[in-house]
Amino acid sequence: EVIEKNDEFEIRNYSTYLVAQTKVTGEPDEMGKKAFKILFNYISGENQQRSEIKMTTPVLQEDTKQEGQKIAMTAPVIEEVDKNNTKSSTFSFVMPQHFTLETLPVPLDQRISIKEITEKTMAVRQYSGT
Repeated sequence: EVIEKNDEFEIRNYSTYLVAQTKVTGEPDEMGKKAFKILFNYISGENQQRSEIKMTTPVLQEDTKQEGQKIAMTAPVIEEVDKNNTKSSTFSFVMPQHFTLETLPVPLDQRISIKEITEKTMAVRQYSGT
C-alpha cells in the first residue's frame, strides 16, 4: 500500500510476508549467482511437495552494514551483507502472499530457511538494476 509518493521515492506499508532465504559465502560477483540458483531450484519444485512457486515482486535488498536501509528492487532477491564477514551474504525470495508458514512448501535443501517478515513501513526508490 502506497502511503505517500513524490518524484524520488514512495512511502509504502508492507503487510506481513514470508521469504525463502539462503546464506552464501564467496566473492561478491559469485554470491548472487550461487544464491539465485539455490533459491530458484526451491521455487522450481525442489521441495517436499514438488510444487512450483511463482516468483514475485516487490523485491527488497537489505544491507546490514547501513543500519535500516531497505530499497525496493525489480529483481526477486533480497541481499543482506554479514557485518562481520563481507564475503558472506543472505539472499531471499519473497513468497506469494497467499502462503502461510503452514502451507508454504518445505525446502529439501537445508541451506534454505523460511522466515516471516512482520508488517512494516518503508521508503522505496525504483532501481533499474544497472
